[in-house]
Amino acid sequence: MSNEEQQIIPDKYFNKSLTANQVLRLYESGERNFRGVKLKNQSFKGQNLSGADFTKANIRGANFYDSDLKNTHFQKAKTGRTGSFGLVLFFKLVIFLCVWKLKIKK
Repeated sequence: MSNEEQQIIPDKYFNKSLTANQVLRLYESGERNFRGVKLKNQSFKGQNLSGADFTKANIRGANFYDSDLKNTHFQKAKTGRTGSFGLVLFFKLVIFLCVWKLKIKK
């Protein structure tokens, strides 16, 4: 598909949060344009998403392990861990320090 053709296709899911099940149902019905969709922490483990377009999508924390991603586009997609990951580490550290401090006082 040329750049001109891609610009004509509306990004109807842009900035919308979808679940993995919603994406997979849409994919099965023939949808391939998931540009700008929010897929934080969704799991597509072992699924076929070949030919899908996730350009500028937020895929932070999403799991695509063992998925068929042949000809799938992820240009400028937001990747990496979600913000909550840092928060979880912080609370684990606080709990560890509290337990450690209690052990020292004994």
